[in-house]
Amino acid sequence: MASRFWGANDGSSSSESSDSESSSEAPQPRQADPRRDARWADESSSSEEEKKRVVKSTKDKRYDLIRETIKIMKNHQKNQDYQALQQDYAKMFTCLEKAKAIVDREGIPKFFIRAIVDLEDWSGAIFESGEKKSYSKNKAQAFNALRAKVRKGNKLEKVLADVEQCRKTPEEFLDEGGDDSESESASDSEESEGSSGSGSGSSSSGSKSSSGSKSSSSGSGSGSGAGSHSHS
Repeated sequence: MASRFWGANDGSSSSESSDSESSSEAPQPRQADPRRDARWADESSSSEEEKKRVVKSTKDKRYDLIRETIKIMKNHQKNQDYQALQQDYAKMFTCLEKAKAIVDREGIPKFFIRAIVDLEDWSGAIFESGEKKSYSKNKAQAFNALRAKVRKGNKLEKVLADVEQCRKTPEEFLDEGGDDSESESASDSEESEGSSGSGSGSSSSGSKSSSGSKSSSSGSGSGSGAGSHSHS
């Protein structure tokens, strides 16, 4: 009797424990974690911002390459290296083609248009001045090739409208991200300094002349006085 009683108890307890284990192993519904959702939102927004930064850096990279080519081109203009200028001009259009996605969205950068217009005007001024007559044969050929290349390239359909507008309002085609405005302000300051220097020089010379006239008049007055005393 006792053994059957204890056995019955053991069976009931084991069944209860198994029931409790099975109930504990049952899957529980997932509760929303606000911290994890907020972290996911932050990661999503940061990834979008990263994409925007990548697009901006790509634009800056493409435009900086054009600016660097323009800078090299201006140095070649100073040296009148017409062969190198032909390569610079062609490279500028190559850089513009690499920035096609940006150009299609925002248009051709104005500093690009200003550079090719200035190059055409510069070569045209040399041609009109007759300076080419003093060139050697090779240099004259390189100059003629450059001038023809620039005149033809500046009439391309994709730049023609901007080129014509630049000739009408060149002040609208300054490079805001470059050093055009800085160079102009520097030249203006130099001119103002030169004018102020000349003005101070003239005033100082005027003061010298006035002091000289005063001394001469006082000398003449003393001389006349001495003459009157000796006469008396």
